[in-house]
Amino acid sequence: MNTFKDINSLIPHRAPFLFVDALVVSSLKTQYHITPDSLFLTIPNFLEAGIFEHQAQSVAAIENYISYNENKTLHRGLLIQISEGNYYHQPILNDCLETTIQLVHKTLPFVKYHAQTFLNKVLVAESFLKIYQQEL
Repeated sequence: MNTFKDINSLIPHRAPFLFVDALVVSSLKTQYHITPDSLFLTIPNFLEAGIFEHQAQSVAAIENYISYNENKTLHRGLLIQISEGNYYHQPILNDCLETTIQLVHKTLPFVKYHAQTFLNKVLVAESFLKIYQQEL
């Protein structure tokens, strides 16, 4: 599995507010390992807000990875709306979340994605994220 781990080159977030560890290149999905110092961890549970923040950062990381590889301008994404957020399962300490995104609609500077987060191939949460994109 080929992973891209230099997430800091793709998004401006830094610890303790960084919720993407790696990007799986072959499937364009992100990963986040829940560690004891995770900001949204109330041991042993990882809070719903942390999952939706992970989804928003996943959108930015995947979009910028694609732009970088196509020699296009990178963007800063500002989350402006989460809709139809559904939370199905409570991740805990040491779990590894994996998130995929699908473009729903693009009318720049606004972009809408459907994000799905999995734990061991079981759907944990999904939402629609509306992002305002700014060029860097």
